Amino acid sequence: MTLSFTPEQLERIKLWEQELLNPDRIQGTGRLAYTDGGVDKFCCLGIACEVAIANGLEVNRSKIQGVEGGMTIHRYDGNADHMPPSVAAWYGFTDIDGHNPQLRYVDPEGREVRANAADFNDGDAGLDDRLTFPEIAAAIRHTYLENVHDQDPELATSTSPDTQTQA
Repeated sequence: MTLSFTPEQLERIKLWEQELLNPDRIQGTGRLAYTDGGVDKFCCLGIACEVAIANGLEVNRSKIQGVEGGMTIHRYDGNADHMPPSVAAWYGFTDIDGHNPQLRYVDPEGREVRANAADFNDGDAGLDDRLTFPEIAAAIRHTYLENVHDQDPELATSTSPDTQTQA
């Protein structure tokens, strides 16, 4: 079985991939987003939330100030650690790992590494270091935007009946 995304969902994934290339976005770890010392920092999944909001998805954005050493934690639909279901569905990530999409990253030696987005962002994917936003963007492109008709069913995270096709 080959899983696929609608053209609209693929365009949304492309917007996420492109926003990760924005040099004004500062990468953080451990939370979707937080403000530390007056600087907003984002996980790659926090960027996905911001892209969805900027493109019309209604998400309740809130902040909790003065926690974890004085940082301000940003929450999306009450979630500080995981992509909320509304955002996951907007992208077409609807299975059990929808809050943390699976990615394929090809390292400089040509070795393919599979892990979820947050693990790549936070350095928990079995690599020597965490991936930068441009590297995560490349993994998103490789996983979801290149060869969209040949997506790996083990990695594709869309399981809604209207987005499945039989091989």
